[in-house]
This record gives sequence, C-alpha cells and structure tokens, in this order.
Amino acid sequence: MTRALLTLALAFSVIAPAAAHPRLADQEDALDRAITAAPGDPELRLRRARIRRERGDHRGAAADLEAARRAAPEDRRMDLERARLRADAGDPAGAEEALAPALAGPLSAGERGEAHELRARLRLGRGDPEGARADLTAAIEARPTPERYLLRGRIDEAAGELDAAARGYREGLDHLGGAVVLELALIRVERERGHLALAIARIDALIRRAPVAADLRLERAAILAAAGDREGAEAELGRALQEIDGVLERRPSALHALTRARILAALGRRAEARTIAAAIEREHPKLPQAAALIAELAVDGGGR
Repeated sequence: MTRALLTLALAFSVIAPAAAHPRLADQEDALDRAITAAPGDPELRLRRARIRRERGDHRGAAADLEAARRAAPEDRRMDLERARLRADAGDPAGAEEALAPALAGPLSAGERGEAHELRARLRLGRGDPEGARADLTAAIEARPTPERYLLRGRIDEAAGELDAAARGYREGLDHLGGAVVLELALIRVERERGHLALAIARIDALIRRAPVAADLRLERAAILAAAGDREGAEAELGRALQEIDGVLERRPSALHALTRARILAALGRRAEARTIAAAIEREHPKLPQAAALIAELAVDGGGR
C-alpha cells in the first residue's frame, strides 16, 4: 500500500466507539423493560442491539441480534447491524461478509447508504481503494453527505486523480448547498492543480463569510506562496496570527491554539509550534489534530 493510501486507511478506518453517552444506559433500561413484556419483538431487540454495541457490550448486542434474526429472518437490517457490530469488534472480514446479504436485500435509502459507506471504509482499510470508491459512489447515490464526497475525493487525490477529485467536490457542493468542508477540499485541489486564481477567489469568498478566518488566511498564504508571492504570503500569515491571538484572548481553546501553532510553523517558528502542539497533546490526548501537527513538524526536523 502506498503511503498516501495507508494514511487514508488510518484516517478513515472503522474503529470502536468512544465511551457511550450516559443517556444510552437509560435507553437500554427502558428497552429492558419493554423486551421483558414482549420478548419476541424483533424491533425492540434490534434497537437494544444498537445501544449495546455503542456501549461496547458486543456479547449482549450479538445475543439481541440473534433473537431478532430468529423473529424476522428476512429483515436485512439485522445483517447491517451485524456488520456494524463485527466492524466495531475488530473483525473487518466478518463485517464484509455480513454486508453481502444486507446489500442484496431491501433496505431504505439511508440504510443502503450506510451499508455502502461501511463497506467502503472496510475495503479501504484492506487496501482496495477502487472498490471503496465504487461503494462511496453508491452511498452518495443513495444519500449524499459531505463525508462521503470528501472520502471519495480523498481516494482520488491519493491516486493522483486531481481532476476527478475536483469534479467530485464540485458535485458535492452543487448537491449539498456549499458545505464548507468540501469548499476547502476543492480549494486545496485547485491549488495543487495550479489553478491559483480560482483557489484565491474561493478562499476569499469563505473569508468574507467566516466569523474566524485565521485558518482560512493560513490556506490563502499557502496559495500566495505557490504563486510565488512570498511577500503577500508573509503578510497574510501576519494577519492570521494577529487574528488568532485576538480570538485566543477572548475564547481560548485547544483548537484555536493549534491554529496558532500551524501559523507559527508556516512562519518558520517551528520550535514554538512544537511546544504548543506538545502541550495540547498532553492536556488533550484524544485530540488527533495535535498528534497530526507534531508528526508534520517532525518530518524534516530542525527549524527555529
């Protein structure tokens, strides 16, 4: 697997859920009482299986699914939930096996989209980007979401298919009414394709609408640098740093501090950026952006 595809696999792999919301326990208690009154109701069993899976109770979820399947053997939602359970339990092969009958039978548009997206992530995790891309296209056709367009575009980018990535992001923007995450992805691809005037026009439109534009100014500086306007890029970074410092005075947060660290890194003040990122990682160990920035800063080492 290439480094780009490996990065995609890690970024979009199916992982076990984090600690469940406390309200899930209350929902499970209510379902316990309902199932005691109607033990053969497959809908109740399916709902409790989902909650148990989200809480990390894989054995309990599997027991509920088996009971639900006995009561409604033709209901393909049971196969979809079994696939989710196996994926969460760290069994991607078993999850793909369960998805085959789910996708072969009747599902709602939303459920079919979820099934194709899950299989796309599983296929990407085992190094099959072409299969993953086909599933994402099917998922988008069933129910488009920004995340599905973004993941498909990332696969195109990893394969060097920048024209296809740009088309996909534009399609998503047309269908979803201007999702910012897709706009940013398209701006990045336009920069990589050398369409710098288009990238600048799009980033300027976003900056005019954004309540906090420091991260957008960081991207604008990168575009100006790519165009050979080093002086303009430095000036834009200065504006970004001034803005984020003001934001941090009013509303300090780890994400805003990370934006400041990225701006400092772009200004060549890498040691300061590393110090900030390391402090955030210690205080917020579950924040992946901090670890990602530290890894970026470690690529070529050194720096001021």
